[in-house]
Amino acid sequence: MISFFTPGIPMPKGSHFIRRGRIADSANRKTNTRAAGALDLWQDKVGWCARKEMRDLEVFEGAVAVSADFYILRPASHLKKDGKLRKGKPIFPVYKPDIDKLLRAVCDAMSGIVYADDCQVVSINSKERYINEVQPLAGVEVSVREIISSN
Repeated sequence: MISFFTPGIPMPKGSHFIRRGRIADSANRKTNTRAAGALDLWQDKVGWCARKEMRDLEVFEGAVAVSADFYILRPASHLKKDGKLRKGKPIFPVYKPDIDKLLRAVCDAMSGIVYADDCQVVSINSKERYINEVQPLAGVEVSVREIISSN
């Protein structure tokens, strides 16, 4: 089993689509809230943290279980001047990015580093939270364990 934390703003990996005869990924485009290439930088960072943990281990060959807890920055509009939560603001991040797209980016980033291919992921446990006193940094806490079957 390996565990690691990747600090930074978690980036979602969007859906693939065909544009002008080429496969494109909606997540690497520039948007109002994200610079072009931000997904690549995020996946590189996750891959680097995973590689650091796997330094003495072989790539997992069998089925794996992935746990990923995402910590997202809370919008400033959610807080009063004294730092307390405004009335009616959500406790959990119920806005974009979607947790499944955040997972897609992390699982793809670990392909070829932690496991040979992300098709080996057969179990996922994930949470999306705002940063807090316990976890004051935005990022993702990941653990991956190989599932040993007893046939």
